[in-house]
Amino acid sequence: MCVAAADLYGACLEDWSADWASAGYADRDDFLDGCQTWAWEMSLLEEDAVEGGLAGAEGATARACTERERSMTAEDAVCEDYTGVDWNERPWE
Repeated sequence: MCVAAADLYGACLEDWSADWASAGYADRDDFLDGCQTWAWEMSLLEEDAVEGGLAGAEGATARACTERERSMTAEDAVCEDYTGVDWNERPWE
């Protein structure tokens, strides 16, 4: 998912005559690091939710990543497929 997000968001930045720095990242690799950190953190929080008995938590992060990757790599993908993601939302909630 993170590579798909970087590709789509990078293309959007170009369309908007912006660069990674104006989006708050040093470069594409910095963005990828942040995205991968998000996925890792969500996986850890998901484990806690599963241990706490929260229904539907198990596998939620992987499902969200797969769904997001699919939408961001679709032939008709648009910037909204990236910007419309609520990165603060926990996939199991």
